[in-house]
Amino acid sequence: MFFQQRFSNVLYRKVWLVTTLSVAVVGAGPSGFYAVDAMLDAFPGCSVDLIDRWPFPFGLVRSGVAPDHLNTKNVTKLYEKTLDKPGVRFVGNVELGRDLSYEELKSLFDVVILAFGMEEPRLLDVPGANLPGVISVTDFVGWYNATPDSKDCADLVSRARSAVVVGNGNVALDIARLLAKTKDELIATDIVPAAADAMVRAPLNDIYVVGRRGPVEASFSFPELSEFGDLEEAQTLVDGANIPGDASAAEETVRKKKERNLRVLRTFAEEKASSKPVRVHFLFHASPVEVIGEDHMTAV
Repeated sequence: MFFQQRFSNVLYRKVWLVTTLSVAVVGAGPSGFYAVDAMLDAFPGCSVDLIDRWPFPFGLVRSGVAPDHLNTKNVTKLYEKTLDKPGVRFVGNVELGRDLSYEELKSLFDVVILAFGMEEPRLLDVPGANLPGVISVTDFVGWYNATPDSKDCADLVSRARSAVVVGNGNVALDIARLLAKTKDELIATDIVPAAADAMVRAPLNDIYVVGRRGPVEASFSFPELSEFGDLEEAQTLVDGANIPGDASAAEETVRKKKERNLRVLRTFAEEKASSKPVRVHFLFHASPVEVIGEDHMTAV
């Protein structure tokens, strides 16, 4: 009995090793690629279909990273190596719920991994937030990165004299920075040409970055913040009274990073007024309470 059971266990392991495990990973962004690599490491020889509703892979690396952050986008070279591995196949332009159901997918594969995020835009919860002229970050970033289902913002942007960016994270800074760039600065990026043309034609004078938290609590990082000091035709304005003397209020694990941010903000606050045509205003401890307008937004 002992030998029979032991033989059965060995036979089971042998069958498991020679049987090809079929895996479907839905979502071809960073988490999807990490899932593919994890399955290949755990089950050598398995076959993996990487499925995405877009006709191309890379998810937010392609559609969410700022077009002037080319080094960040270089991570796609690692993902391309994953796609070249034996047994891995990219299947694009297939949407779960549209082209096949979850039940159908489960019937076709041994393992199904859902590696996509929520894509519904988060809108301002204030009166007037639905007025024309208010754009969600999903639509705006998707527009300048040429995401297939994004809205066309070219006409609106090309006529803008001022812009308000609500939020003080890195994406908010990406948007403000791109709007403040000159034609030559944008040419050096991989921004979609139609978006670059609209930004260059815009008669923008003032860009406001509005955040409900203070400089210490803001979630932007040092590299994104310091880039504002390199803009050719834009000056960054900060009220020094809003900058605390130190970052002691921050958790110890991030205190040094916050101190670096404060030093950059102090540099901006101490700069004398220049003749640069574009002004980027950082407003802290401020939250929109209403979007004003009738047929179109006129103020916040």
